[in-house]
Amino acid sequence: MDNLRIKIKKNVVFFTYNNKHIGCGFIIIVDECLYCITAGHVPFSSKFDSLIDGIVISNVAGDIIDEFEILSDCYFAKKYDLAVYKYGVILMII
Repeated sequence: MDNLRIKIKKNVVFFTYNNKHIGCGFIIIVDECLYCITAGHVPFSSKFDSLIDGIVISNVAGDIIDEFEILSDCYFAKKYDLAVYKYGVILMII
């Protein structure tokens, strides 16, 4: 059970805006690329009218991850209440 807890912590990220927690997400690997999945209202607010500027994504240790780029738009986020980010560095899995 401890091993599972450690693996989960490595894949969880936190979203903050103006030093206030606004949501969580998780990281997945697809075709050697990292993606972050969160609720659509996190980056677009409950109005889903525009992307909130200045959101900070960090890991459990508090390290800021600034290489994520959002792929979703407000229409997708509103329809599915999902937002997808892609990490800007390709992984080399050996």
